[in-house]
Amino acid sequence: MEPFEAPRAAAFLKLTLETKTQLRERYKGVPIFSSCEEMLADEEAMGKIDGVIIATAHAFHAVLGMKFLAAGKHVLMEKPMTVDVLEACTLAAAADRALREQKLAFMVNNTANFRAQSFEARRLVEAGEVGELHHVLAVMYSPLMFLFDDPANDGWVKATGKMLQPDGSGNGFGYGQLSHLLGWVVQVGALEAEEVTAMTHRSERSGADLMDAALIRCKGGVALTISGGCGWPGNEHGKEATGKHFDIKLFGSKGVLMYGGDDKNPASGRLELRKHDGSPPYVSEGFLMENTGDNSDGPESLLEFIKACRGLPYQNGADQNVGLQVVRMLDAMYRSAASKRTEAAGPSASASVVAPPRRPDDGSHWQKAYPAAAEGMKRVVIHLDAQADEYSWKIELTVGKEMETDGVNHRFGGAKIDEKTVEGWGYGYFEATTHGGVATTRIGIRPGQPKVTRFVTMASTGPVRYNSRLPVVVYLHVDLEVQYRLWKAEPESRQAETG
Repeated sequence: MEPFEAPRAAAFLKLTLETKTQLRERYKGVPIFSSCEEMLADEEAMGKIDGVIIATAHAFHAVLGMKFLAAGKHVLMEKPMTVDVLEACTLAAAADRALREQKLAFMVNNTANFRAQSFEARRLVEAGEVGELHHVLAVMYSPLMFLFDDPANDGWVKATGKMLQPDGSGNGFGYGQLSHLLGWVVQVGALEAEEVTAMTHRSERSGADLMDAALIRCKGGVALTISGGCGWPGNEHGKEATGKHFDIKLFGSKGVLMYGGDDKNPASGRLELRKHDGSPPYVSEGFLMENTGDNSDGPESLLEFIKACRGLPYQNGADQNVGLQVVRMLDAMYRSAASKRTEAAGPSASASVVAPPRRPDDGSHWQKAYPAAAEGMKRVVIHLDAQADEYSWKIELTVGKEMETDGVNHRFGGAKIDEKTVEGWGYGYFEATTHGGVATTRIGIRPGQPKVTRFVTMASTGPVRYNSRLPVVVYLHVDLEVQYRLWKAEPESRQAETG
């Protein structure tokens, strides 16, 4: 599936990819689609497909995952699962239902999670060999400075949409690389974040985070310390490829489980458990993280996904819950680094309350992004109050103006509201434009019916996302006004009855 005739590779790869015409010639009889909708509409092709691999830009993961789960397909999702906690919650819930009701597998492509040592480490923790988990140290440094320091690699360095923080940060090493490390410790330690305190060092050239440090308080009082960055000397994609450096330690009441090394050199490390009681250590030789070798059948994540598609027994090293927990950690990490405060993690299947995000002050980065209104237009800015659980709130915008009416007939229409993005920044805004006159109902009125001045609604957004970290900005004609309503969900879900 590719929308463009000439697909583009990432800038740092310096590759010219084959066109769709060339691919059709090479792979005769294999359908190529321009969109997800086109593919889903092809009943013949969909009837032959068991599973779908989603390797698009992060922002499209959730919507595509939902579509293909609804179509009854197994899904292998590139990491991170999403870059928005609410989307991750929705996708994880859909994947839970698909597994329970249709036996569909949902996997996140954290390839290291599918290696033998990851499953063995999880077994040791689950069996109580480490005891009660107290502290996790997780370190990852990659030789990828050339990737995250170069503004040309916009998919890796530029924060857009829901990733974007008030100070312009929100993308870089965290989403690009720490998602690997976090996925491993979340899977092995069954970790669930409650709050995050973080600092990042950002590139002056690209704006991306190059180095990340975070202290994450997890459920059960477990402390997770994260240190990572792209400053490891070398080049992972050079002629003599340099590996990534890992150092992971899980400290428990009975001892420590250690795993570390160079992911290009299996002989550089091992999985080892040392106990306080003096018993012989458990050792599994070899350091196996990402499987990027050319001399294999492919990463174990793909092999397990193929098993699921064939209806065979499989192991899932990174399911929807692992994906969700990683997104919660990364989202809170970026928010904390931007606010310079401890931030609560967003909601998960078992946690629905978050601490109030902070409203930007008068010097916030967002003000530089929004241009002044054009001639004949005006800019309206709404600052929302912070709420304890902003995922349970919505805002509805209404555009209209005061008009003289007969007090009986209903007047409506005449405008539309479009949601847009500030180019180069990724901040969202709304633009209201008029089209034609205002319509009216035709109820008969009594002679001499007095005129009444009322606010006439010409267009409405319906309930949209509530986000106190950024202002709600609306551009509209100077003669129009903006009103808004706030919506709040009930705190408890209701059980649906079988019909």
